[in-house]
Amino acid sequence: MTVSNYKMVIADDHKLIISGISHIISTNNLGEIIGEVNDGIQLLQFLQHNTIDLAIIDINMPELNGIEAAKKIIELYPDISILMVSQYDNIELIKNLKTIGVKGYLSKNFEIADLIVAINTIKSNTVFFPSLEGEKSSFKNDKIHLSTREIEIISLIAQGKSSKEIANKLFLSEYTVVTHRKNCMRKLEVNSIVMLLNKAKSLGYIF
Repeated sequence: MTVSNYKMVIADDHKLIISGISHIISTNNLGEIIGEVNDGIQLLQFLQHNTIDLAIIDINMPELNGIEAAKKIIELYPDISILMVSQYDNIELIKNLKTIGVKGYLSKNFEIADLIVAINTIKSNTVFFPSLEGEKSSFKNDKIHLSTREIEIISLIAQGKSSKEIANKLFLSEYTVVTHRKNCMRKLEVNSIVMLLNKAKSLGYIF
């Protein structure tokens, strides 16, 4: 599945949250946002006329909250994956979300890398619940933490871009791109581009 074929909708009653999530998705080539809605009712109405792969849903929304909306989506559109976001990190709540069929959960204080890994994990047909006991999120390990810029560069390398092409696209010097690439290889403890891409993919940084 290509990036442009992976379609998403964001449901949140805070426009700044929608804008932030949308920006991360677009700048990291995670997919295409084809809808933005502000409550559960709008979300269900949107899905009546649009086909998507992933719904990113805030739990606390007016009219119809995210949990009730998720239950309806799972019942009516079982092929749609759901990533829930919330300011609450209640373990029982998260367990309940997993039980009803939600594919992933993120606290709203997430870092950019968290969202990238969450979406790529769900894309690969794996659930994403790092808050639950026994489930660790690999990017929390300082040894393999990559910056947003490093993830962006690895993604472009995966697309077959040369260092010069990446430099031109990101308005960087070629030397800076090469330095970032070397830092990525050092952090991921690999010594070739092929190994770099394989390791980044296994950690969910690219898909």
